[in-house]
Amino acid sequence: MDALDYFCTLYQKRTGIQCTRMDWAHLIPVTEKMSVLFGADRALRQLHQHVSCSEHKTAFRLDDVARCVVDILSRQEECVHPSLDRQGRYDGHQSGLVALGLGHEPIVDQLMQRCAEVLGHPWNPLSAFDGVKAIIGLSHDVDRVDGFSYLPMRYGYWLGRAGLSLFGGQWSAARRWYGRYCSWRSYSDDPLFAFDRWMALESEYDVRSTFFFMSLKRGLSIEGRRYTVTDPRIKRVVRQLVDNGWEVGLHAGRHNAQSLAWLKDQKRRLEDVAGVAMDGCRQHWLNIRLPESWELYHQAGFKYSSNMGWTPELQGFRAGTALPYPVPGFSGLYEIPFQMMDRMVIQDPGHHVALFDTFLKQIKAIHGCLVLDFHQEYFDPIESPGVGDVYRTILQRIRSDTEIIALPLGAFIADF
Repeated sequence: MDALDYFCTLYQKRTGIQCTRMDWAHLIPVTEKMSVLFGADRALRQLHQHVSCSEHKTAFRLDDVARCVVDILSRQEECVHPSLDRQGRYDGHQSGLVALGLGHEPIVDQLMQRCAEVLGHPWNPLSAFDGVKAIIGLSHDVDRVDGFSYLPMRYGYWLGRAGLSLFGGQWSAARRWYGRYCSWRSYSDDPLFAFDRWMALESEYDVRSTFFFMSLKRGLSIEGRRYTVTDPRIKRVVRQLVDNGWEVGLHAGRHNAQSLAWLKDQKRRLEDVAGVAMDGCRQHWLNIRLPESWELYHQAGFKYSSNMGWTPELQGFRAGTALPYPVPGFSGLYEIPFQMMDRMVIQDPGHHVALFDTFLKQIKAIHGCLVLDFHQEYFDPIESPGVGDVYRTILQRIRSDTEIIALPLGAFIADF
């Protein structure tokens, strides 16, 4: 399927109207921000080379719009110019969308919505959800579950750092390290094993989410101090989640991330524990390569990937969209972008909630999906202050707004 055929298929899914090549000559008036995608961005594969009517500063042919949309969704800037950070991930600071100030809005959806307006077609990608203007996709990465192992060694380390800081006159650092020691001495339950608290909170607000579990052979490995999915505690909680309406997906390891055999091994191991097929995958640390990672997910039998998001310092719309979309070139595989990720400590909960409100307003306007990624181990108010408060506030927003619903990621993928 070429770019124009792909765009036609995607357009039909979002409008219910078949767009044909007869429509390609239509001129689509665009905003100044949209026009930037065509004329001023070399990072996005020099998209201006596609434009056949460059004399129009604020209008472009529909076929030019189609090629632009497909280039962004297929992440050509990552495929052609894969600038990596120190962790081996694509460096979001090098993204053309970010550099152009377009990283915080669903510019692709806005562009397609503009096409529908010009052609006189309805725009409602959420038509399957009557009366809903936005879906909130709730998800959790399960990176760590065990804070009590090697605890005496960690006590010694924290006290040592406190002593060195005190000796060096760094009073605030000394208080921080000693406070960490005191906090952990006060715990009777492991603060990093927070599944029961997440489930209780989501049950209180009558919502469900997706938990992405790692599936390693050993708890201590090149991936760090993690856990095994065959641990009796993990087996119990995985079954509890599945049996009570939550979704379980694979949080694939970041090492050997380009090995199909290793990916299939992780998937099989988690499926054996969960007793259900693993439909979704999110890579640990978002350590993906494109298009190779999509090809691996496709070959391993996943229905969706959820890796199109930035780390917390950026946030926003990595693929310019707030809607799940079929991955170009890989039939049957969808990408579910996420827009917001937590961090271990949220210093300013009000700012985080305000960002959620901003994204939600934009996403309501294009009838999209706002997908959140909150880590399982970041629930405790002492170990991870602010995180639980932000999540509860978001759930309160969802309950009070009749135009939005919250779902696990796999629950709405079939409707796209």
